[in-house]
Amino acid sequence: MLKSRMEKFYRVSVKLLFVAVMAGFISFSLTTTANAGGKKSKSAAKTGDMVMADSCTQCHSTGRITAKKGLTVKAWNTIIVNMQSMGATISIEDKSTLANYLAENYK
Repeated sequence: MLKSRMEKFYRVSVKLLFVAVMAGFISFSLTTTANAGGKKSKSAAKTGDMVMADSCTQCHSTGRITAKKGLTVKAWNTIIVNMQSMGATISIEDKSTLANYLAENYK
């Protein structure tokens, strides 16, 4: 009786271990696919509105940011550099994404 319970416990344990290992492989595979091309998945997934929400709205309302209509990418880059000099933290990739987003969507 004890032996059959131990065998059943062993079989269930092996199955659970197999499922956990497979889940790990799938997770690793998805992460590796997302990082294909040498890009970081976090940066690759960020859109202009996400960067604005993460960086700009720490100090400014969305309305204040988007009220500046008709600015070029170059003008937005100048504003972003100015904000960085005042303490805004934004990566080079995110800076480009944000400037392009704002110039395109708030004409």
